[in-house]
Amino acid sequence: MKPKNEQKTLEIFKVWLEKIINKEHPLVRLSKIINWKSLEEKLTQNYSEKMGAPGKEIRLMAGLQYLKYMYNESDEMIVQKFVENPYYQFFCGNEYFEHSLPIDSSSMTRFRKRKGSETIDELFKETVASAERSNQLKEKDFEHLNVDTTVQEKAISFPTEFL
Repeated sequence: MKPKNEQKTLEIFKVWLEKIINKEHPLVRLSKIINWKSLEEKLTQNYSEKMGAPGKEIRLMAGLQYLKYMYNESDEMIVQKFVENPYYQFFCGNEYFEHSLPIDSSSMTRFRKRKGSETIDELFKETVASAERSNQLKEKDFEHLNVDTTVQEKAISFPTEFL
């Protein structure tokens, strides 16, 4: 089911993240550059209107995916670190500091599988668009391409034992 857009209310006994974070932290600045609304519109199409329990917010799920790949963490570790790090929580759209796990780590795998590579493609496209909007990418950056082939199969023949 599609994520619900719930009306946020003021929480009296919770710590407001804006009051405890450094607004110049790289994750805070990056969170303001990414077009979360566009990502939400594109990725919400992968949810059913009437089937299943309501999904988690796209910002949370996409934010956790970004953090996972930015810091080269497993699904389990990024969810654990989310609870400890107010910058992770702010980046993922939280307004208040949370002391509990936002999701089960298996939800990240299911999020990636909703549309397969299209989900990751949308995240990558927004990454490039964000870099262009913040003047971090120049035309010359697209002239040279590095391809990591370490995980591709190689046509290597091994010597056989001779009698």
